[in-house]
Amino acid sequence: MKSARQQMQRSRRSWVCRAQPGLLNLPLDRDLELPISGFDSIKDALTELAAGKFLVVIDDEDRENEGDLIIAADKVTPEAIAYMVEYTSGVVCIGMEGKDLDRLRLPLMVSSAENEEAMYTAFTVTVDLRDGITTGISAADRAATLQRLANPSASAAEFRRPGHIFPLRSRAGGVIVRPGHTEASVDLARLAGCFPAGALCEVVDKADGSMARTPQLLALAKAHGLKCVTIADLIRYRLRHDQLVQLTGRFRVGTVAVLGEDPAAAVALRSCGLAVQPAAPGSEGINGTGTGGEVLTEGVVQASAVAAV
Repeated sequence: MKSARQQMQRSRRSWVCRAQPGLLNLPLDRDLELPISGFDSIKDALTELAAGKFLVVIDDEDRENEGDLIIAADKVTPEAIAYMVEYTSGVVCIGMEGKDLDRLRLPLMVSSAENEEAMYTAFTVTVDLRDGITTGISAADRAATLQRLANPSASAAEFRRPGHIFPLRSRAGGVIVRPGHTEASVDLARLAGCFPAGALCEVVDKADGSMARTPQLLALAKAHGLKCVTIADLIRYRLRHDQLVQLTGRFRVGTVAVLGEDPAAAVALRSCGLAVQPAAPGSEGINGTGTGGEVLTEGVVQASAVAAV
């Protein structure tokens, strides 16, 4: 059992969020506002997404090395799904936050321990909207299901299982924790001011049905006037602009009798799945970058250390 003084000493340590080392081989010393050469900026992409347009989103060449068409799920139309199916594998998915999947009672298709999918994508049971559709497979039916999944007032009883839409469970912390298309779809929708869910499907090369690679993906985006972005740039954007630490409370710690000093102000923090380590004097602030230290999911720190939160 730690003494009150030991707890107080721990609370006085400064903590700083750090990106995971080697994540997508990010050159974190570069200007975080500049996209990778040849691609569009995340800022411009968010404007397009908020307007109900598709994005082409590419992951790292050492990961899947694939591109997905992504659209905010609450902006989906039958025409959008028809377009998506024409240029992709046709397996239409929706990335969603865990809390929304839990609310809709959509459990994982298999447990995490049993997941053998190539990228350990967290598929849940499949769904269709229960009322107002036919078989569930048409563009109009799938659009209706996606729109309702992306509605915060939707309930579990409104969906039948199995179905023709594949919900995917996004990892807490998004692309900074798992740099996949599932997390990218949720992060992009949220950052665009939409419901945090994105409809997504892998783009294929229409010539032979193989997966489209960067040259084909860039050509598709150019031919159709779509923004083409990378998950690497999305990570950099979040490191610069997003809230990576949540303030969960403020209070006073310690007493004169126990600690021999005045009570100190402290705050409670929850990190968004990032590696966190004590900050050295003069080090970067909460949104700093560098190698990771111990992982702090929740903690109490000196209030002055998080003035920027």
